[in-house]
Amino acid sequence: MRPSHDKQIYRATQERNLRKDSERLERTRESFSRRSGYLTVGEWASRLKMRSSTLISHFSKAGVKGLTPTHVLDSSQTEALIAYARGAQDTTTTEVYCDDRMLEQKLVVVQSLNRHLLEQLSRTPKLMHQLDPRKFEEVVAELLESQGCKVQLTKRTRDGGYDIFGSIATGPTDFVFLAECKRYAPENKVGVELVRNLYGVTEIQKANQGLLITSSSFTRDAVEEKIRIGPRIELKDFEDLKVWLDHYKTK
Repeated sequence: MRPSHDKQIYRATQERNLRKDSERLERTRESFSRRSGYLTVGEWASRLKMRSSTLISHFSKAGVKGLTPTHVLDSSQTEALIAYARGAQDTTTTEVYCDDRMLEQKLVVVQSLNRHLLEQLSRTPKLMHQLDPRKFEEVVAELLESQGCKVQLTKRTRDGGYDIFGSIATGPTDFVFLAECKRYAPENKVGVELVRNLYGVTEIQKANQGLLITSSSFTRDAVEEKIRIGPRIELKDFEDLKVWLDHYKTK
């Protein structure tokens, strides 16, 4: 029987491996889905060369609780784990904007602070990879507003499959869209599952379009799925965000 210290080292190693290889998680999940249409916790753990109890622990940290080795996973549960693994890679943050004024001097219009941040991002777009995920959503909302959209951020605790509810006045009726924002590191591409999930949410909410916006880029499968779906889904990546930020460049 292993000493407790060795068990702690083993668990730490498993955690590092999970965080290091989020793409492997997605590949193994999709291979099982294509083969049999379903995936259990035990099967996924075996393919990852990981104990079922360790994988269940990771699911718990990702907010998915009460699983057993024989539990058949649905897409929302597997995506939660993949998002957790990707996010764990991006936990290092850098202070992008510091406001060290006296408290009474901080009572300024929020838009002016956002504009200051957007001006910084327009000069150094790579800084968006250092933003907190919620701040990234706020930046995207501001960028959409600057293009004439009416937007509303969903509550931080809500996970309805989208982060921003938006609309554009097009005449008698508005064009309604839902935006899902993913602040990922450059090497963590957005996969096909998120495209399918957003399309499903767009259909359920009867929106005109779903926008999937990321600070990284998209896998080939994700791009091909968008082409298959058609104009109901649009993909916007780091290069698109750089174009949107050009409006805030100071002369």
